[in-house]
Amino acid sequence: MGNTSSDQIVYNGETKKEELTKQSGPFRNPRYRSLDEFAKDHTNTTLISRLQEGFKKYGKNKCTGWRKPFLNKKKEVDFSPEFSTYTYEEIWTMATTLSKMLEKLNLVPVKIYSKDKNYDEEKGNFKILGLFARNCAEWIVTDIACQLNSTTTATFYSTLGDEAFEHIFNQTMLETICISPENINVLIKYHEKYKFKSLKTVIVFDATQYSNIEDNNKLENIMKNLNISVYYFSKLVAAKPEELKDVKITMSSPETILTLCYTSGTTNLPKGVKTSQLNLGVGVGFDSIDYPITENDVHYSYLPMAHILERGCIAALLREGASTYFISGEPKKYLAAEIALVRPTFLVTVPRVLSLFATIIKDGFSKLTGIKKLLVERALETKEANFDNNGSITHWFYDKYVFSQIRNRFGGRISCFMTGSAPLPVELARSIKIFFSVPIIEGYGMTETSGGLTGSSFFDLRNYTTGGCFEACTFKLVDVPEMNYHSKTTDSEGRICPTGEICAKGLNITKGYFRDRKNTEQTIDKDGWLHTGDVGRIVSEDKGLKIVDRVKEIFKLAQGEYIAPSKLEGAYSLSPYVEQICIYGDSLRTFIVAIIFPSRIKLKMFLVSKALLNNDAPLEEVDQFFTHEYVQNELRDSFKKIAKEKNFNPLESISKMVISKEMFTLDNGLLTDTMKMKRRSFQTKFEKEIAEAYSS
Repeated sequence: MGNTSSDQIVYNGETKKEELTKQSGPFRNPRYRSLDEFAKDHTNTTLISRLQEGFKKYGKNKCTGWRKPFLNKKKEVDFSPEFSTYTYEEIWTMATTLSKMLEKLNLVPVKIYSKDKNYDEEKGNFKILGLFARNCAEWIVTDIACQLNSTTTATFYSTLGDEAFEHIFNQTMLETICISPENINVLIKYHEKYKFKSLKTVIVFDATQYSNIEDNNKLENIMKNLNISVYYFSKLVAAKPEELKDVKITMSSPETILTLCYTSGTTNLPKGVKTSQLNLGVGVGFDSIDYPITENDVHYSYLPMAHILERGCIAALLREGASTYFISGEPKKYLAAEIALVRPTFLVTVPRVLSLFATIIKDGFSKLTGIKKLLVERALETKEANFDNNGSITHWFYDKYVFSQIRNRFGGRISCFMTGSAPLPVELARSIKIFFSVPIIEGYGMTETSGGLTGSSFFDLRNYTTGGCFEACTFKLVDVPEMNYHSKTTDSEGRICPTGEICAKGLNITKGYFRDRKNTEQTIDKDGWLHTGDVGRIVSEDKGLKIVDRVKEIFKLAQGEYIAPSKLEGAYSLSPYVEQICIYGDSLRTFIVAIIFPSRIKLKMFLVSKALLNNDAPLEEVDQFFTHEYVQNELRDSFKKIAKEKNFNPLESISKMVISKEMFTLDNGLLTDTMKMKRRSFQTKFEKEIAEAYSS
């Protein structure tokens, strides 16, 4: 498979020949008709109607898969070696039954949201059901059940934090929440702390999740003392049709709010993005990226369904009769092993996971000796040279005898990776394509755009950009003069590459945030343009959109000069010694500090080359060298080279570093659930180290 040349793909073109002031565009993918024509044809589109078509057509197909849980000899929850499945027909039957049971029992009553001291009025009547559960078949059934009866879901996830959890409950005034067993104690803890006045009912997801009579009895006793009723999913969906024959349900309309998808936020409390049936209905489908889903596709679901990326992906699969298999527990424990069992045909992922894959693979290579080591080194050299010369990611010999072993560890059927949520480093993309011999489709979007705004083509192997605009929307780039981004911005070769804040409009764009007029007005202007806060550039080669910066993350140094940390992070992450990097700055200081989680593998190779460490030494021994001058100098030299190549000014150069032994993760509070950096958390966690860096 060779490279798609830039003259074969033109991702975006300007849609209006008019003189724009302080902005570029609007831009639209030239392969699709005008947005006005598209909007005219899709005014009445709903996600539930599109799903209904898929379920009718593919009733006998396998829809969802899971491994049955049980208690092993150690009294720990374990899972069957084989996957069990539900068909499309079974999922639809359960969803219809659950929808009617929710209505019959009045578990999700209609509410009117008036203005109070904390939240704004929300016009219209709402029925809102909470979802606080791991990815599972019950999640899909409940989601469809809600859509069948004009009900909105509000999604929770375990890393929200105390204040955010309370905020969502108070804002939505939830009466009923669906929950997987492992989250029950979390909910009880929060309820005891915050005394949620609205909460009346808990529905336990027990069809595919581990549950036993003893635990259920304890739960019921606790909930009884809290005046909360307990229902079990398995019993609700087992109701007989004759019990429900008189229950009427009303299918969602295009304007029905399908879900309140709460953004994790890098600083403040999360905002409830209102995603309508129309928003996700027109956003479903992979045609824009030249990868049409078929009923033969198999998806391994491990990214949280509480977020729009995974939610939208599964919705696309359900339309086309494909199969979704759910991870059994925490990704750290189950991801690698279960991928081999599921054998997915593609993998939806994020750069952090791809980086982990690359690290595991490289670590395996580093332990090879003798002829195997020589073969791998030759294979890598050849494929890297071929990729750099002609864009090829396959090789007739080495793919069969070297890289097939990597593919087989991941099931052997992955035809491409699809990545989003954060920029994909070019070197990481290059490594993954060489290891797996498949393309990477890179997308850009956010919760407010129902997941996708642009995406690269399956046939484009370069990963220079995030590709072209999806058919349901258009975007423009608004000048950011304080960062020197404008319509006449040029690249390193002097070619004009319009650059500015990405603003989007279209059928997949949210109408705003639930009961939050201030943030809605700050994000969506009077003309309906969503201001993303991301800085994009139209590159000259193929007119693709490249994400280059963040508007809201700039800061000033003491000299009064602006620093754009995400731009620097994107560049310095190209250093082979960097796994993760965060750029910190203080308006009272004259230089920046880099907080780095290093590549232990690359540092080990450096130390071995200097005879400072043995080749068979465990990776953990690298940590003792982090503060040594020769390691610090090697890192600085690497950064100086990048700064020179990128033509950075002296204030953008790295001289002071904090090296972290700990990866930046959700668990330690340094990343949001969408893998963005919580910059204030870095300031708090590394306060002492940053102060030492400034004083040294």
